[in-house]
Amino acid sequence: MLCNDTEGSCYGVFDSTWFEVGTIAFIIFFVFNYNMASKSQSGFRVLVAGGGIAGLTLANCLERAGVEYILLEAHDNVAPRTNWDATTRSSRKLKAYGSPDVLIKMATFFIFPTESVFWKQGKKLLFNYAISYLERETVLRVLYENLHDKSPIHLLRRITSVDHSGTDGVVVHCQDGTIVAGDVLVGCDGVNSLVRREMWRLSEHDKPQATPESVRNGLKAEFQCLFGLSTRTRGVNAGEMDVNFASGFSTMVIGGKGGRVFWFVFAKMDKTYTSPNIPKYSYEDAVAFANEYMDFTIKDGLKFSDLWQSRTSVTLAATEEAELKEWTWGRIACVGDNVHKMTPHMGAGGNAAMESAATLANELRKLGQAAKKTKIDIETVQRHLETYQRGRRDRTSAVCDASAQLARLQALDSVASKFIAFWILPTAGDLLVDVNCDMIIGAAKLDYIPTPERSVQGTMPFNPSLGLGKGESKLKRGFAGLPLLALSLFGPWLVEPSNLAMVDKLTPLFLSYDHASNSIRAWPYTGVLAASSGLDVMRFHLDFGIICAVVLFESSRRANVLTISSLPIAFFYCLQSFKIVHVMGVYCFAHYVQSPIENFRAKDMRLTNRAYSGTVLVTLLVAYYVPLVTAIMPVFSITTRLTWGYIFQYFPFSISILQNGLKHLFLEDVMDEDKIRAPDGDLSLIGLTIFTFALFAFVARLLALIGTLTSQVLSQSSDMVLMTELGGWAQPIRLFEIHAIFAVLLVWLLYLFSDLKRAEIVRWSWPTLLVCIATALCLFGPGVTVGMGWLDFFTEYHGFEPFLEGTRDDGVISHTVRTKLTQSLGLITGDLVDETNVSMPHIFGDSTMWTSVLLKDAILNLVARLSSRVFLGEELCRNEEWLRIAKSYAVDALTATYLMRMAPSLLRPIAYWLIPQCRRSRQAVQCARKLIDPEVKKRKKLVDDALQSGAKPSKISDAIGWMYQVAAGRPVDFVCAQMQLTLAAVHTTTEVLTQAILDLCERPELVQKLREEVIEVLGDEGWAKTSFYKLKLMDSFFKESQRFTPLVSTAMNRLVEKDITLSDGRFLPKGIRINVLTDFRNPEKYPNPDEFDAMRFVPMRQGQGSENASQLASTSSEHTLFGHGRHACPGRFFAVNEMKIILAQFLLEYDLRAKEGLTELQPQAFETSIGVNPAVTIEIRRRNKSADVRIEKRE
Repeated sequence: MLCNDTEGSCYGVFDSTWFEVGTIAFIIFFVFNYNMASKSQSGFRVLVAGGGIAGLTLANCLERAGVEYILLEAHDNVAPRTNWDATTRSSRKLKAYGSPDVLIKMATFFIFPTESVFWKQGKKLLFNYAISYLERETVLRVLYENLHDKSPIHLLRRITSVDHSGTDGVVVHCQDGTIVAGDVLVGCDGVNSLVRREMWRLSEHDKPQATPESVRNGLKAEFQCLFGLSTRTRGVNAGEMDVNFASGFSTMVIGGKGGRVFWFVFAKMDKTYTSPNIPKYSYEDAVAFANEYMDFTIKDGLKFSDLWQSRTSVTLAATEEAELKEWTWGRIACVGDNVHKMTPHMGAGGNAAMESAATLANELRKLGQAAKKTKIDIETVQRHLETYQRGRRDRTSAVCDASAQLARLQALDSVASKFIAFWILPTAGDLLVDVNCDMIIGAAKLDYIPTPERSVQGTMPFNPSLGLGKGESKLKRGFAGLPLLALSLFGPWLVEPSNLAMVDKLTPLFLSYDHASNSIRAWPYTGVLAASSGLDVMRFHLDFGIICAVVLFESSRRANVLTISSLPIAFFYCLQSFKIVHVMGVYCFAHYVQSPIENFRAKDMRLTNRAYSGTVLVTLLVAYYVPLVTAIMPVFSITTRLTWGYIFQYFPFSISILQNGLKHLFLEDVMDEDKIRAPDGDLSLIGLTIFTFALFAFVARLLALIGTLTSQVLSQSSDMVLMTELGGWAQPIRLFEIHAIFAVLLVWLLYLFSDLKRAEIVRWSWPTLLVCIATALCLFGPGVTVGMGWLDFFTEYHGFEPFLEGTRDDGVISHTVRTKLTQSLGLITGDLVDETNVSMPHIFGDSTMWTSVLLKDAILNLVARLSSRVFLGEELCRNEEWLRIAKSYAVDALTATYLMRMAPSLLRPIAYWLIPQCRRSRQAVQCARKLIDPEVKKRKKLVDDALQSGAKPSKISDAIGWMYQVAAGRPVDFVCAQMQLTLAAVHTTTEVLTQAILDLCERPELVQKLREEVIEVLGDEGWAKTSFYKLKLMDSFFKESQRFTPLVSTAMNRLVEKDITLSDGRFLPKGIRINVLTDFRNPEKYPNPDEFDAMRFVPMRQGQGSENASQLASTSSEHTLFGHGRHACPGRFFAVNEMKIILAQFLLEYDLRAKEGLTELQPQAFETSIGVNPAVTIEIRRRNKSADVRIEKRE
């Protein structure tokens, strides 16, 4: 029960059904994880009537906003124990409470027949939170305890009247004689609200008939509910929920923790009652009601009588419904059941109250802030309270309607309800779940608190612009889509080229012979075509084959359930029975109206059923393409062509039969698994199919071009094109109709891109988009353009997942590097030294003779091994397959993204499959999963085993273990995270280190100086993190190397997200990128900038307080190698230590010298990046170290 009724009645309020999946108002209470704001000193005060869910929600919100308030509660306890108080909640909301761990422990998580689509430990599913429920008393207690200051809560203050006569505020009078004044009064006092009655009275005094009798008596009840609480009952397990539809009634049973069972019996009353005549019931009434259902079977082995016998309490009440049009008047606002009361079947009443409280809190905070600057008049208050109502009206109305419809559906109270329940719902998939997901995704939130990171990490992330009441009007989309219908109706007439003689000629695709004449008479529109050659016939059908594939894919898409798009056989039949241009117009119009962008609010809604989409390629090849090509190509005999033409006429049926046959014989329906584990698992099938058919169409286009130039390919002659008169009954497709058909499809494509642009998924300007479409039309033809454009609408490009993992909002990777990696530098130094000792002989060899070495390749191998030793451990760091990925993925992925950005948007789906680097990036991610996943599973098993045995899991100093700790239960893709770490660590370190060694070859006098420093420092202190700080010459040498030949010419690439004018007047428009010039050759900053001075930065570290400022790892506006500010590279300390270890060990183990022609190989530059030429070769030899001291590893 989610209400507080100041009149003492709790009847009729049932918010306890499993349909409160995820709890709509989940976002509100993340405020409890934040400190209370300082109390306003403006004198602005809010009076809150009622200490129930709505009232305590508002109290918490106002406290966090720093708004003064007083809460008046009629009872002596804010969390009274009631006879029935189960309430459903999701852990997404529980996690946001002040004591989320306590609440989550008290809550019961729902168990679903199939794997949950909402939340699972370690997986990002719909909401990224579990579905759960707990008792109202618990929620109230936590809401109360979460208040930092409880002094504003006044118990035993029952309001009796409200005085609104003054213009400066509102005054309430309580039963005990207490008088309290404030600026705004908020009624949270339940369905029998006194504040609401007083608001009506005051509004009548101000304006007679402001609240007519029909509004005052607007509360109605059509259903009654028997609620019971039972002890442990056989057949009911914790987390299970059973709902039964029946004629005139329905039941719901929920298993709770500790064996408690909550159950409901909803029944339709003999008539609809209105206030004040809504009946009240006694215990005897409840017993009599229950006796009518004793023999009703809840499920196998469980009857209602079993629940009744184990009952501990029962309540019978009428379930009221009401939705008022006016929620506010003057300085008074109502929240919750007193203005929007709904049936309990969806468990949405309490959530709606919480959302309203949050929305109102946003406006009250604005009033409080304004009151600090000026006195708030009543007009300002009214304006903000009206804004509150407008912000909630549509969504609340939609929830009330959905709840009412569900109540009547479960009671099977009409023929339509029975038809939906028995015929529609069994084939509608997750329709009911989808409806309830709409309640969750667009919940209200507090504007002054950041959105919880976890709430946006599921496949259905929180989005306040979506959900019930916020969807785009189908009527408006219908009006907007009218051009599609108009173009299909009038397009052929508009483009008819009356001056072309060929218009009046028919080129029949198939001869009409006796046994096929009836078929052709039935399907005239694909049977004939006005064209200049048979190849034109083929071109049209090959282009249209792509559209057929699109239609088949759309028919199996989850978002298109119960829409016209889900009926492909009807579409294909209409193609043969009506003009294609008219059919395409209707189809595109219906698809546009019924498939707004909001339908794809969850990632799995884009998913197609692979049991069907996996058959599209074979089905169309066999039932469409083979008969078509065989019937047209002149290499076959006339008899053969006629036979296959006859077969082709039946492709609407052959496609349906073949697709269903293939699905049932060879493919398994894995939709339930895909929507959880692989919501994008069908994309490769879709891409392959569209690409294959696009290739056919493109080849036909090339042949047509060649035929036009040579006049020899499939020319219109008696031996190559079948000509016949078909009689007056045939209505052929003419060339100008083809133009109209694809014009409709191209306009439909523009509508799709318009949706994407409004959702800011596509950011291209309309001129750019139109140029891309025009270019694709000229190069590839209309069919390929439409197919590729549609494919780009849904395409996700695999192989780039590490980039997404690296840009997560919760910053798991950066936090891991900044804390765990940097703090563990002392622990991992020994591992780095060991790996260097093992790897150097393997890479550089042991020869004491001068040997040529490709410098960059050798350093890349070495850095890849050392970085992987820290990131993945000793075993994988020496795995050749992983090292190949570590060295090549960054180059392939970055090159692929660069090439993909160069491709026009419509051509990217094609480019994605043609660019070799895209293919290699996909393969790299797949191979990495095979290598790293087993290691991750092994680590998790070790942790789980230790916890089960009561032992403390051992800590492993590598990135897998660190990320596991930092994630703290949050889902992490460890494979992509590892690849992101490698992508960031390997190549930049390689470039810097390679350039430094190259500088040593060109300045051999520095080698001995650096070697002596290494021997002196490390000889005294060993291989320790602290000793690297004392390698001041080496540190200065690295920094000077990067100053002299920097890795980049500009740094800190940033995107301007909005128009901005700088202090000097320069204007930066939105969308451009800006960089910071490195400016390393500025003589004002660096004396003698064209000279290489390895000691340049040593003196700078000798000044008081500047010991660290000039280090290589330190950032500044003058030294931006690692960026600067809060976006500076978090792994720079590790990178510097790694380079120092490698160079120190290299100087101790090897001599080096420049090879002839070294200076002739110039650095390679790409955009702003500068890299060492990979062809650079130097000579090295193993040293005799007898004169060197022995250096030991130290912690």
